[in-house]
Amino acid sequence: MSARDKLPAAPVETARDLAEKHDMRLLRAKQLCRPVLYKGIKQFIAGLHWHKGDAEGTVYLEGIVEPVRPSELTITEEPQ
Repeated sequence: MSARDKLPAAPVETARDLAEKHDMRLLRAKQLCRPVLYKGIKQFIAGLHWHKGDAEGTVYLEGIVEPVRPSELTITEEPQ
């Protein structure tokens, strides 16, 4: 086995990395008008807001007045 056959170890994703990926998926869901799950019900994102330096942003859903934490939303995989 040569040195070329060895694959580098994949970096371990931290909780912060996973949260940032979730936020990017939420933004993509808003841009493409794809539903997300909130309390088991399909909803659409009306707006996203991040304050500079905050660890977590705020999400506003269509038809729901109060803001929602991004961690409360589940990304749905819709068939294309």
